[in-house]
Amino acid sequence: MKYLNLTPKLILMIAIALLAVTGCKKSGSVDPVPAPAPAITAISVSTAVIGSTVTITGTNFGSDITKDTVRFNGVAATISSANTTSIVVTVPATATTGKISVVTDGKTLIYPTDFTVTLLVPTITGATILPTSYGGSISIKGSNFDPNASKNTVVFAGIKALVASASSSEIIAQITTTTSITSGPVQLTSYGTTLTYTATVTVIPALGEVMSTTSMGYLAVDAAGNIYGESGNSVYKVTPAKVTSLLATAGNSANVPGNPLRGTAVDAAGNVYATGTTDAKIYKITPNGVVSTFAGSGVSAYVDGKGTAAQFIAPVGLAIDPSGNLFVCDSARVRKIAPDGTVSTFAGSATSGTADGQGAAASFNSLIAMTADFDGNLFVTNSAGTIRKITPTGLVSTLNLQGPLVTAGGYNQPITAHGIYGGNLIAADPFGNLIVCNNYGIVFGNSSPTAGVAHPVYIIDKSGLVAQYTTADLVSYQGVTADRAGNIYIGRTFYGGPGPEVYKYYKK
Repeated sequence: MKYLNLTPKLILMIAIALLAVTGCKKSGSVDPVPAPAPAITAISVSTAVIGSTVTITGTNFGSDITKDTVRFNGVAATISSANTTSIVVTVPATATTGKISVVTDGKTLIYPTDFTVTLLVPTITGATILPTSYGGSISIKGSNFDPNASKNTVVFAGIKALVASASSSEIIAQITTTTSITSGPVQLTSYGTTLTYTATVTVIPALGEVMSTTSMGYLAVDAAGNIYGESGNSVYKVTPAKVTSLLATAGNSANVPGNPLRGTAVDAAGNVYATGTTDAKIYKITPNGVVSTFAGSGVSAYVDGKGTAAQFIAPVGLAIDPSGNLFVCDSARVRKIAPDGTVSTFAGSATSGTADGQGAAASFNSLIAMTADFDGNLFVTNSAGTIRKITPTGLVSTLNLQGPLVTAGGYNQPITAHGIYGGNLIAADPFGNLIVCNNYGIVFGNSSPTAGVAHPVYIIDKSGLVAQYTTADLVSYQGVTADRAGNIYIGRTFYGGPGPEVYKYYKK
């Protein structure tokens, strides 16, 4: 066998040959072509107002709108569309003059020329009063308004109004006082500019008439407009013609001496129901004045059952729903009485508190009064000053009040977001509003009002907005109700004034 003689010369020749072959392979390979870099070539306009549409054109943009970002001097803009050659955006509300930057496919581009943002200048062309169930609203017409209602401020005759809605051409703000105001200027602040529009407008105060001079509390009204209320252990009736008569006395002097009634309701058939607080009974009174015990045994205790087999601790306040079910406040519980007299616990328990929840999971402080709206929701007041809502299914929640009249603080303030301190009488009107009489500074039915303290009647709409309906000094309220037309009836006593009366406020 012969072997190759690897001389130094031969080894050198082999190495040169291998290098030549390797060099040929490299020169024949193809490197990957890098993707073209994105670039901004133009901006459709160099100046625009807030809210305008701007088109950014260029090359090699990412077409996935979720991965693109456009900023006006650092403020992110909303992208409406994007492709590889254009991005369409809206100038953001807080944008200022400066550079436009684009982030696309992870690369940041900055257009070299500053973009000028022109602030909108609002203009008022008119202001009118819109009629509402209570109070009124101002409609301000014009242009270039901020469509975000919370960023506009309206002041009417020096009183701040609550902006309810806003668009670029109209702002509606609710007047939250019923004091008569004429020739008041309307001030609007929008986009940082304050405008004044002088208009001759009038807010008409509530008007009404005295229906009776008999002292009556816990009022109720039937479909015919007859008013019912309690005084001591008697129930009185006032007709639409202002004729006052004694309907009945609940119990008799032998077994219910001086029994105070603390609740009145009337059903669709004209039967009147009254609560006997000290004898723990619910009475039924026919239109002819015949009295019977509808529920309760006369023993102060807590027992569900039918008719006189049921027992109440200290029933107070009555309401009836559209189905004819009767509801009564009983200490820290709300009890339900079916049309056949069956008593059950609807909400609350023996434990006092402020917990919201379903049925027995909810808790109440000492309940004072209640009302039912036309949808069957119950609203109750209590010693803590809160207003609680109970749905037809028994779900309890606490109303959240709002508006310029609402102040910060605890329950020792007249109005907070939680409720109206001293607002212990309540009624619902057919428009979904709540009427609350404020006995702030008064021990209910027992002492004179605090000197110098006004005692307003408030209106609370479905959103929780509080407006003042009327006010009076040295007044103690005894009852409140509303008829199907929206008229309000209030039982009140004037200390040092004309004495007790039932007053009717006409629907506005």
